[in-house]
Amino acid sequence: MRRLLTCCTLLLALLAPAATASAAEPGLNVQGIDNGGSDESMSMLSDTGAKWARHFLEWNRFEPSKGTIDQSLVGFYKQTMDREQAAGVKTMLTVVGSPTWASGSADPHTPPTDPKDFASFMQRIAREFAGRVEVYEIWNEQDEAIFWKGTVDAAKYTELLKAAYPAIKEIDPNVKVSFGPTTGNNYSYLEQAYAAGAKGSFDAVSVHTDTACNIASPNEFYKEANGRIGQFPFLGYREVRASMLANGDDKPIYMSELGWSTTKTQCGRGAWAGQKAAGVTEAKQAAYLSQAYHCLAADPYVEIAIWFEAKDRTADDTELGRYGLRRPDGKDKPAYQAFKDFARGGDKLTGACGDFSPPSIRIYSPGPNRKVFDKLIFKADTPDKDVARMTFSVDGVEIENFTPPKGSAVGTVRDYVKEPAYRNWQGVRKLPFGAHTLTVEAKDTNGNVSEQSIQFFRVDPANLPPTKTQFTKVKFTKAKKNPLKVSYSGKLVAPELDFGIYGKVEVVWQAKRKGGWKKIHGGSKNANKAFTFNQKLKFKGKWRVRAIYKGKKPYKKSATPWKQFTVK
Repeated sequence: MRRLLTCCTLLLALLAPAATASAAEPGLNVQGIDNGGSDESMSMLSDTGAKWARHFLEWNRFEPSKGTIDQSLVGFYKQTMDREQAAGVKTMLTVVGSPTWASGSADPHTPPTDPKDFASFMQRIAREFAGRVEVYEIWNEQDEAIFWKGTVDAAKYTELLKAAYPAIKEIDPNVKVSFGPTTGNNYSYLEQAYAAGAKGSFDAVSVHTDTACNIASPNEFYKEANGRIGQFPFLGYREVRASMLANGDDKPIYMSELGWSTTKTQCGRGAWAGQKAAGVTEAKQAAYLSQAYHCLAADPYVEIAIWFEAKDRTADDTELGRYGLRRPDGKDKPAYQAFKDFARGGDKLTGACGDFSPPSIRIYSPGPNRKVFDKLIFKADTPDKDVARMTFSVDGVEIENFTPPKGSAVGTVRDYVKEPAYRNWQGVRKLPFGAHTLTVEAKDTNGNVSEQSIQFFRVDPANLPPTKTQFTKVKFTKAKKNPLKVSYSGKLVAPELDFGIYGKVEVVWQAKRKGGWKKIHGGSKNANKAFTFNQKLKFKGKWRVRAIYKGKKPYKKSATPWKQFTVK
């Protein structure tokens, strides 16, 4: 989360034991470390069953002058950790903030000039808190300029990490050292750190998913152009894992902050500033909490997951002030019970987390291996209800895409079953004769993509062998009020070809006269489209009708059977 740290916003986080071995241990960010831990915070930790505590430790406050450690602060921290240890709570310390003497700046978010100074401090801290701390996080959201003043630089951060890791381990070999939590699931920054030599200097990687104005559920995500889950969706931690494995690191992930604000204000930060709400309802916050821990239960490499935060910070309705499970007046939100239910009873939800299934596609036209000449009718749909775009390409070149209209709400999708993607493409006339490939791509709102291809042939009719034709959808009707009014309809097709049939379709109406059949009415229409012949008969009696196609190269002649009827 992008926010400024002050001495009064030091964070505690606790995680409770899971019902199954694979579930991440849940926890709470709580305040009160400077006075040895507030009674309310300790009560919440005990009541919920949390088992981890996370604190911020500010180097600039602990060592205001080089070599001098503030022992009163050390004492406060020890008191808090001792109370938590007595309650079965483990501790995570997130170390941030350079003193002016180490950075040359009055801003504590400026990294130290010499990483060795930080390493020396960490060694002294490890000695002070040996036996009390299980995890050290090295810095906080160092991938954002608000916490890493100057130019964000993964290589510079790696220098800090590489200096601190052996210094800590020398004093306390069993303590875990975690790569500082990134803003969202910033796998790109992590990969830059790997490239700079960070591997081997941490035991886990920490991430934060309580990013500004996140109102999407844990199940929702988007994919970037490279096909990977983006930095800010909750499920993006899976990309962090993928980057770790790609670099040979089968190590755990610590989600040291997750949460959703219940503010009623509009988003005031980032790309969505002023364009959407900054928070969710209290009911949604509770539902998202349960769903988030359900997702993590499926991924055992996420060993710790710490909720931000236990209690709303202020009475003012702001985004940062409304992440708590408890309101400022001390009353519990629904999420408090949801957290407690998971911490004490484990994951009770079922089903998959997130839709990672690519859409299915059905191509209706053209059929496989069809022959075309002067036009191409393509038609396809998908039964998947979350498809936002379908794209048609011929030989790798896009010819059409179907998407929601401009101005539609984010996440709008089309029902491609009710409204299949359809077009009569005249550009086929520019294709050379021979084989071609039509590819249909479907992309859903989560960025899942699938495609299906068929082959068709553009042919020269003059070079085709004689081709069969046939009549389809033939129908004869008589008007109810006037039986002399009749109609005959149908369509002439060439089953092997997908282009217009040359010539005319003729219809002949014959009447039974003096023992034989005599043509009374007739007409013709173009053979390349469906036809309907409406006719008013001259008289009552026995009649028959049929359609005839006399053939025109390369098409063979054909005719419908005689349809006999009587008009009384």
